[in-house]
Amino acid sequence: MKTIRKTLFLILLCIFVFSSCSSGREYYDDIVVQFENDEAEIVIREWSFLLGSGAEIYCNIGGKMTLLGQISGMDNGFCPFSKGLYSVELEGGIATIRYAYKEYQSEKNISEWRCVSYSIGNE
Repeated sequence: MKTIRKTLFLILLCIFVFSSCSSGREYYDDIVVQFENDEAEIVIREWSFLLGSGAEIYCNIGGKMTLLGQISGMDNGFCPFSKGLYSVELEGGIATIRYAYKEYQSEKNISEWRCVSYSIGNE
């Protein structure tokens, strides 16, 4: 009986280790925000996995993609970008991204949204 338990434990442990090796993230369609001056665009690659979600934020200037940062920590796999609960503004070389981080938040309570800012430009 102990041998069976040990074997089952080792099998489950192997399954856990191998399944955690791949990120398992499901990426959604990229969201591209192009600014009026057409010099730069922000690309948001949103993902979810189990009960987590987040996004990778890129800047595309002249075909050169640069990772600006990553956002994570939305509740229960909530994906605000694919639901349209975000805004992106560019002012003076600073891209400011606001987004809902809980499912109950909407455009009506935008004051509760999170905010991140990134400096963009030709580097």
